[in-house]
Amino acid sequence: MGINDPERLIRLITLVDRPTFRATLDVGNFLCVAADPVLSVRRLLPFAEVVHLKDFRIREQSPGPGWLGTLGDRAILGTVVGWGDLPLSTIVRDVVSSGFAGPVSIEFEGPEDDQFAVGEGLRQARALVEGVAA
Repeated sequence: MGINDPERLIRLITLVDRPTFRATLDVGNFLCVAADPVLSVRRLLPFAEVVHLKDFRIREQSPGPGWLGTLGDRAILGTVVGWGDLPLSTIVRDVVSSGFAGPVSIEFEGPEDDQFAVGEGLRQARALVEGVAA
């Protein structure tokens, strides 16, 4: 089990028991430990200081170089926020409806051009948040 496991993170935060020791809720990292991203986000939202959006393409087996193997024997490849297989609309809806008031950041770690990917990812993230607010 990796540190990205939601129950392990909650246990760590609870044991430290300090108001400033919180979580960066990285919505894509749960895939690495075969945890459901939607359920993990819902479980960790009360402990979140920052929500960190990113996206992955997800396959049952690696199509080739650059793909990361997960503890659930799947393959993931980073991509532009909004272009992958993570259920980001559900995740963003859950974050917004929870009343989360902290910062939301994006991350890009895919093969696409960095400058393009960050701009497009930011546009996609804003559209997801605006879609929830509408």
